[in-house]
Amino acid sequence: MMQQAAAQGRALKIVAIADGARDNGTFLDSLTPDIRLIDVGQACPSLKAAAAAAEGAESARSTAGFDTHKAILTEDHHDVGGRGPGD
Repeated sequence: MMQQAAAQGRALKIVAIADGARDNGTFLDSLTPDIRLIDVGQACPSLKAAAAAAEGAESARSTAGFDTHKAILTEDHHDVGGRGPGD
């Protein structure tokens, strides 16, 4: 479908939506997307598990780490690689 639209001279933007899993990022990099979005709802359980593994489940440091990184995902408007829209 993308090839057909490109052949007709349509300008296409590729939007990549992922949950933050490393293998998704590798695949999406191969598509060279114009815009990257992360599904925060899908990414948060993994983020919480990582914070718990690093700092101890339900510890104050684990909760703070999770909250900090969730805020980066939801408020920073940059993808995990640090590039923002249009970069």
